[in-house]
Amino acid sequence: MLQRIQTVYLLAAALFGLLLLFMPLATFPEGAAELRPFTHADGLDELPYSLLLLLSVGLALGAIFLYGNRALQMRLTIFNLLVSLGSMALVYFLATSLEGQAPSFGLAASFPLVVAILCYMAFRGIRRDEELVRSADRIR
Repeated sequence: MLQRIQTVYLLAAALFGLLLLFMPLATFPEGAAELRPFTHADGLDELPYSLLLLLSVGLALGAIFLYGNRALQMRLTIFNLLVSLGSMALVYFLATSLEGQAPSFGLAASFPLVVAILCYMAFRGIRRDEELVRSADRIR
């Protein structure tokens, strides 16, 4: 079932997660510092955020290949949705935790929301497939 639309949604979610690993999330005007994954600048440790990103990408890629177990695939997709929303909250927390510096958020700061929307759309597709299989089982 790799040809289903939810596979496209999950693959797009993984790609947006990978893009987040390489794009700056916020910039600070005073020191020209950037909030980026896998960096340590201005007293901020972005390692928890980077781990959340890697977890999100791994969940999306792992859920693609669980098409035989749709219940687990749905659970992983919902968990990925929650992880991406948590990473968005963590970005906001990390960017605003420095006192006296107002961050300017970049385009990449909205990518976790895009990942969450794509995960929701994938969940709907997986659920639709599960309902179709269950309805076909009732007919037999």
